[in-house]
Amino acid sequence: MRKGKGQNDGHATSPDYRLRTSSVSDNGNGSGNSSGSVETSEMTSSSRIASKWGKASFEDEDERKRLFFSTRENRENDNVSGNGNGNGTRNSKKKFVSFFDEVDAKMKMETGSSSRNTKRESKRSSSLDDIFETLQNNQNKKNPSKSTSFSAQISKKNNEDDNVGGGGDSFSHYGMGINSSESTSESELPKTIFDSFQRKKVDERPNAYEKEEFNDYLDAIEIVVSRDRFLRKHTKRPIEDNVIKPVIDWLLKDERVVPFDFPSLKEAAKNGISMSMSDGDGDGDGDDNRNDDVNVDGEAADAGDNDTKKKKRSAPRKKAYRPEVFENGSQAHIFMDQLRSQKESFLKETQFSPQQYQVAERAFNYLVEKCAKESRSRPLTIAWEKIKEAGIVPSNDTLNVFLYVTSTMYATGFFSNSLSRALTRSPAKNSMSAVMSILGSGSGSSRDLDNHEEESEKDVIDFPTELAIFHDMLYTPTEKSVSLRVKRMVSKGDASGAQDLLDSFPSNDVAKLRTYLPILKLYCEQNNVNSALKLFKRMREEPCVILEPENYILLVSTLAENGCFSNDSVPIECAKDIGYENECGPNLFNELLNEMSEDVLEISSASARRLHNALVVGFESAKTMKLPKPIHLLAGVALNNEPAENDELVVSRVSIANKTGLCPRSGMRLRLIKLDKDHRSQLHSQLMNLSGERYQEFTEKRKFSRHDKSYAAKKLNDFSDWLDKRKGKPFTAIVDGANVAYYMQNYDKGRFNYHQLQFMIDALESMNENPLVVLPQKYCTPSFKVMMGSQFRTQKLTEDEKDILDSLTRNGQLYRVPPNCLDDYYWMLASVSDQTISCKGLDLDIPSDNDVGRWPGARPMLVTNDQMRDHKLGLLEPRLFRRWTSCYIVNYSFAAFVGKESSDREIGFSTADCFSREIQSNESKKGTSWHFPVNDWDLDDRFCVRIPNI
Repeated sequence: MRKGKGQNDGHATSPDYRLRTSSVSDNGNGSGNSSGSVETSEMTSSSRIASKWGKASFEDEDERKRLFFSTRENRENDNVSGNGNGNGTRNSKKKFVSFFDEVDAKMKMETGSSSRNTKRESKRSSSLDDIFETLQNNQNKKNPSKSTSFSAQISKKNNEDDNVGGGGDSFSHYGMGINSSESTSESELPKTIFDSFQRKKVDERPNAYEKEEFNDYLDAIEIVVSRDRFLRKHTKRPIEDNVIKPVIDWLLKDERVVPFDFPSLKEAAKNGISMSMSDGDGDGDGDDNRNDDVNVDGEAADAGDNDTKKKKRSAPRKKAYRPEVFENGSQAHIFMDQLRSQKESFLKETQFSPQQYQVAERAFNYLVEKCAKESRSRPLTIAWEKIKEAGIVPSNDTLNVFLYVTSTMYATGFFSNSLSRALTRSPAKNSMSAVMSILGSGSGSSRDLDNHEEESEKDVIDFPTELAIFHDMLYTPTEKSVSLRVKRMVSKGDASGAQDLLDSFPSNDVAKLRTYLPILKLYCEQNNVNSALKLFKRMREEPCVILEPENYILLVSTLAENGCFSNDSVPIECAKDIGYENECGPNLFNELLNEMSEDVLEISSASARRLHNALVVGFESAKTMKLPKPIHLLAGVALNNEPAENDELVVSRVSIANKTGLCPRSGMRLRLIKLDKDHRSQLHSQLMNLSGERYQEFTEKRKFSRHDKSYAAKKLNDFSDWLDKRKGKPFTAIVDGANVAYYMQNYDKGRFNYHQLQFMIDALESMNENPLVVLPQKYCTPSFKVMMGSQFRTQKLTEDEKDILDSLTRNGQLYRVPPNCLDDYYWMLASVSDQTISCKGLDLDIPSDNDVGRWPGARPMLVTNDQMRDHKLGLLEPRLFRRWTSCYIVNYSFAAFVGKESSDREIGFSTADCFSREIQSNESKKGTSWHFPVNDWDLDDRFCVRIPNI
């Protein structure tokens, strides 16, 4: 369309791929008079492309334009404006309706055949300038001695076009980075502008495996196929070369030989696995509808096969399959048919014999074992592709090892690089994407391509998930396979679907923390507090789910951020239905922390920061409450020992007074939580069991056979009975005799020192304690082996040492632990013994305000510096063990004895805690105060939380 003078060159509304250029007489500042003329030239884009770029390169021009190019709105020129006098101003940039128009204009400008605005236009910047400059630089780097200016090459070609009348062979004649004066074969010339970009060469083989993953696989499989274990049968006779060589060639081949597709596998990934027979030929009644034509290899069995050995081998694997595999029309049965068909196609293409097929299957079994031992997962990705290609049905055990290796060691999914692989296998699409990225287009076509790629990635199954679905289609689902499928659904944002998947299995079969936790995290991310609380309650009731501190903080913080602990918050619908007394507010907060204190002893500093910020956010709308500031994610919780105000939300790090247990922030005194009667009985039983297990391990290692397995437990029980039935004063201090006698004696002239033991007894008696020494039997003999310094030697008792032993025995203060029994269990059990007759029902614990000046705390106390690193003690319930050590353990220090002499006769004791090192609450009129031990803070520091009662 032509415009008269004084008219604006309107906004292009739709690209028609025609070139419109305007030239206005210019006086140097971009303005013209009323007599200036506008020159406009038009020619169709298609004819111009055919004449200059070659017809062969753009056979489907319209499709290319529709998919990859659109009006470059971000590069539009200012409109030509006019005034009442007819004067108009020409803006400094042209307007190009299409990418091809810009190409033509650029070429015209380079040859110097443009209008009088050429000099000004040559200074303009466009994405095409960057392209031409990049092409020229790339060519100069390749052929620095032969490089010519890009403008000269275009000029030469344009002259040729003018003489000939157009119709060049292809765009390559424009010399995109190619010296036109040189002789170049037609095959080496770029056909289009897209072929001129310097980019990574693309493997044109669509069936080739990804190079990096295949190299990892190749390194592993070459070792497998070179070993005698693979090259020979179960006998010493090697497998014939004509049998094994084709198999090895296929195993080492870097591309697929036979295509494969398993629609049932894709359907199961999309819609789930059917656990009952689908609509089909059978009616699902037991064995009557089982298809016995499916054998262990996934192929139809020969009706006339009388090989009893093969049937015996098939029986165990046949029993391992899910019943649905044998039900006609079921999803699993259809999948097995597809595997059988794939196997037939593979055997037909490769001409493998049954023996060769078994050899290939065995190679993958060995490869899986190798990867599991070496903690390598990458070789299994290509192995899995080849297994599917061959239609192999791995055994249940092999698939479980596959699942173990991939789920624990495979950092990224099998198709994590699926987009780059798709582009690699589609060179044309890759070229266009490269061009569009260089052009920086913000057009809709680029976004459409990105959306298409995102949808493709979303539909692809990652390697571990595909393994899990493959396994569960054929075999009984396991916790590992279900966990992987749950993670797949969670990654798609389907938390309710993942929970429905869990609900379809018996909870005892798949219930573990790692199975539930991804769903809980997704509910919390989605702020679905109702579903999160319901799921968490179920997790807590599962016996196999051991909750960690971070799990509680995750839930409590999510509820706090959503304002659920405010008095005026919206009630959580399911709270009362699942057993909570409160639906919202501070009382619900206290209920949740009470549950947490039963399962958790301490939290981390990161958890303290998370809970701090969550409570601050949740109470932002509370106008009558004084709130602290949020903490930066990289900062720690600051120490604050200032007394809190009544209306203040307390979320602070505080230092507890170690002698009084007083919190300076809340004003509450922390308690020493002791073992009650039931806990003492529970610890007593656990020690009995541990002593029997430890003795059994000891006798098996030493190959002893003269004692029965219950020997140690019986001896420990005898000790417990002796404590309960003995008369006299009850013991108030139990001494770890071996620990005290060996204290500071680890030097060449050191010895098992009885004088140190006597020194400890005298110190305790001076403090009004009645001590009992627990000592292994060997140290009560005249001579025994000891290790001092770097060597063993025999120690013989002196007369003074014999007198000490005799004195302890006469006073009833020594108990000899029987041979081959661990003395640790004896002094631990003595500390929780009831001492029924000697105590006469009295409480031995000493209050803090006693008149005789004795140490306050639990009795009997246990005097030892033993760090209790015995791994078996870790089997004790953590809360019981923590309370026991807090209440009863007393450490000591003194100057080491040399013989019976010591340079300093002073002894120091580190008394038991006066407050417990575990989560506890204390109620007051101001609100319930919670104190959390933090594992990476000082021992007496606590994280104090209090929601004020306002």
